[in-house]
Amino acid sequence: DLERQKRVLVDLCIVARDECDLGVAWALIQEALELPSPKDRWLDAYAVGNLGILELGRNGPEAALPHLRSALELFRAIGDVAYEVGFLANYAMALGEQGHTGEAVALLQEAMEKASRVGDRSGYALARVNLGCFLIDAGRAGEAREHLAEAVRMGRQLGMRLVEGVALGEKGRALVALGALEAARVRLSEAIGLLERVSRWHALRFTAHLSAVQAALGDLDASRRGFATLATTPELQDDVVLRELTSLLHVSVDLQEARRAPRSEQARNALRAARLRLQSARNAPVEATSSDLREALRLYGRGVLEVEEGSSLPV
Repeated sequence: DLERQKRVLVDLCIVARDECDLGVAWALIQEALELPSPKDRWLDAYAVGNLGILELGRNGPEAALPHLRSALELFRAIGDVAYEVGFLANYAMALGEQGHTGEAVALLQEAMEKASRVGDRSGYALARVNLGCFLIDAGRAGEAREHLAEAVRMGRQLGMRLVEGVALGEKGRALVALGALEAARVRLSEAIGLLERVSRWHALRFTAHLSAVQAALGDLDASRRGFATLATTPELQDDVVLRELTSLLHVSVDLQEARRAPRSEQARNALRAARLRLQSARNAPVEATSSDLREALRLYGRGVLEVEEGSSLPV
């Protein structure tokens, strides 16, 4: 009975985490870890692995990696290849978020090969989504788009809404990096529609990206509405990753305002606000860093320089 309780508590933690209720998720995983399961190494691995995934959102990759590594090693020792693939993908994701992009890409390719070897299509799809994410971070958005398109198709075939939705959103990010903004808007909107029902965290994340794309396309009213809604969303106040990312993506509004009134005081104020947001993101705490934040820093850092040079405004 205690082992059944432990499994249910871990599963409830996953639900709470996807709903962005990190406080409840933390309480549930702690309660689960307190319950003994001396004869069930699989359950121990499952609990510690989900502790690692939760810590990735709460305190960043450094806090998450030891738990994810322990879970990976346990599943490997047990011989559960499906869960080994899953936590190899999660371990790679934490490494990638920490900035070890090349290592993350190599591990995700290994996870895809293992999943393919044993016919684990869901594990293969999960690893491929994460691979697409870190190929964007590596400056290989064209390759990322192809992997993500295939992950969307697989997620849809397998009925995995989370995989399909995240792959759509990541494909939207790849399209932004490639300059295809209208196509990115469509993909991000589709992703949010799917993810609102299965992952509040990812839905909020891609809503921030969509608001930035709307600004870049000149639809400032829609963009401002999106950012205003996010600013009043309680989950953002409790999630440093989403909060820092949303603040940085607001630079898209600043840049559009500067472009609309070049060489004006309004443009000068907008660029000043953009530079402050960029500086804040560069100084963000370790737990707030992410591949999204790094890519946005590169994109909007270039954007601010281009507007400054075009408008002849002082830096």
